[in-house]
Amino acid sequence: MEDNRFRIKSDLSGMLSSLAREGGALEPGDDVTVSGLKARPELNGVTGTIVCWYPDRGRYAVKVSDAEEVALKPNNVGQTAETFDEAYLARVREATDIAKALDPDALEGQREIYPNELRELKTEALRKAYTALHDFTEVDTNRGAGAGVNVTEAARYKKAHDDERFSGLKIEICEALDGVEFEPDVRVQARMNWGAALCRAGRIEDGKERYEQALEMLKSPEASDVERWRGAIERGIRDCDKQISGELPRTGAFI
Repeated sequence: MEDNRFRIKSDLSGMLSSLAREGGALEPGDDVTVSGLKARPELNGVTGTIVCWYPDRGRYAVKVSDAEEVALKPNNVGQTAETFDEAYLARVREATDIAKALDPDALEGQREIYPNELRELKTEALRKAYTALHDFTEVDTNRGAGAGVNVTEAARYKKAHDDERFSGLKIEICEALDGVEFEPDVRVQARMNWGAALCRAGRIEDGKERYEQALEMLKSPEASDVERWRGAIERGIRDCDKQISGELPRTGAFI
């Protein structure tokens, strides 16, 4: 069991650590065809192998021969915005499924088993999956030229709200984490996002309930940016009331 515990922990840590905000969709060992290079046109058409992803540079290390390794942008090895999006979602989906499959309750009463540690690991993994899904819309502007900032990328923001797989997965993770406390600065936002995802899926009454819970959380002395969050949450509640009354459609609306 000792080996299995740390193998599970290592597998989850490795998978979740690959979810960088501007991480590569391709995996080490993947074969790629180089294209679109202007500085090294002789490499265009060459088949190379992905070595690793440099998140701080936004480039892949690609082995193009036994003696040469080059750093290439995603579009120079065939990675498009669509393939990145699909790979990112698949990784969060896989991490979520692994975390949910951990069953601490099945270990209760067994000798030399660690249900509490497994329960903590499961919670930590689900919280990281939630954060990774939330961070999908954030792009790190730092590419080795000083301090960067995280900005919301419009196309990703739209996809995260229009693609039911994203909102559905967010609902699934939030439901699995129900009752687990987030950090104070994340707690209100997480509950509000859960409400927005439920409304997006047409579960308006459930979404309104989560909005109201988020509004109640603002009363905590640990809550920050209270006025900003209150305005957003109250708009969400008003939209829910309009959806329930039929003034707005029951699907497709979000804050």
